[in-house]
Amino acid sequence: MTYGSALVAVALALTGRPNTEAKPEVTVEIDPCLSVARSEVLRLTELELDARVVAPSLAPPHATRVDVTCEGRHVKLRVTDPVTGKSLERTLALTTREVDVTGRAVALAIVELVLTSWMELTFPDPPPKVVGFQPPPPGIKDLAEERAVTLGARSGRIDHVLAIVQAQGPFEGFGVGWGGGVRLGWNFGEDWLGGDVDLIAAQSEASSDLGKVRATTWSSGLRASFKLWTDPLWLEAGPGFRLGVARLSGTPTDESEAQGGVVAGVWAGPLAYAGFGLEIWHVAFTLGAEGGYAFQSVKGRVDTNDPVAIGGPWFAASAGIGWGQ
Repeated sequence: MTYGSALVAVALALTGRPNTEAKPEVTVEIDPCLSVARSEVLRLTELELDARVVAPSLAPPHATRVDVTCEGRHVKLRVTDPVTGKSLERTLALTTREVDVTGRAVALAIVELVLTSWMELTFPDPPPKVVGFQPPPPGIKDLAEERAVTLGARSGRIDHVLAIVQAQGPFEGFGVGWGGGVRLGWNFGEDWLGGDVDLIAAQSEASSDLGKVRATTWSSGLRASFKLWTDPLWLEAGPGFRLGVARLSGTPTDESEAQGGVVAGVWAGPLAYAGFGLEIWHVAFTLGAEGGYAFQSVKGRVDTNDPVAIGGPWFAASAGIGWGQ
């Protein structure tokens, strides 16, 4: 980073952006062959770059120019950048024809390519001058470099918030139980890597001639999520860990023959999850399966021959619906 951009970063840390009018300028020309909401692409580009997106006819000579054209079934992006004196190209393969999804993908591709161009400004040796480019005004290079540093490494964000229904069991001696809860997912700046945390409550029963034991569990699972995207679908899998509390309550069939009781405690164990999801218009649907082994358990007994426990192996199948991004 140059000395000038270091000063910009310090000013940002202390006071926010020093001048809301001083922003890099970018112009985007989208070929009509591409079916996207042009205004939305420009809005997202301006928002993500924190730059001023101007019409090609109004763009100053030093503005970074982006041309988006069709190349067969692919989209070709070209950045012509007087700020660095370089040109960059990228070909993008789109997997959907939905206008909103395509527009978002194109906007993110534009942002990444422009930031890649500006990232050259952070190198120790300045990029060589190229004949034919109008040099930018003083300060524009520093602002572009600051954008490259602060925005080039994509930050994590909330990915989805879901309501969950779940079937789980058998642990030791219990049948299938039912429950539900909520799940929060995020990514670490990359679509393929993220994490999930949930809060789940469920009930299940074990019974014999002497009576029954009802198990109520409350737990939270934290796991990594490795995703493969094929918009609007994704596949995911990842390891994790579940920690919770369980309450076992016994009810005798005949109180003259048996006595009921209650026991509670903590249960925990590692897990593995696999599933898939669908996202349409920011509404996400998921189906998944989880398997784990509770090495810390809560134990009870239906009768002398039938011990039960929230412990040992468990399996859960879940379905979710909620907000996705």
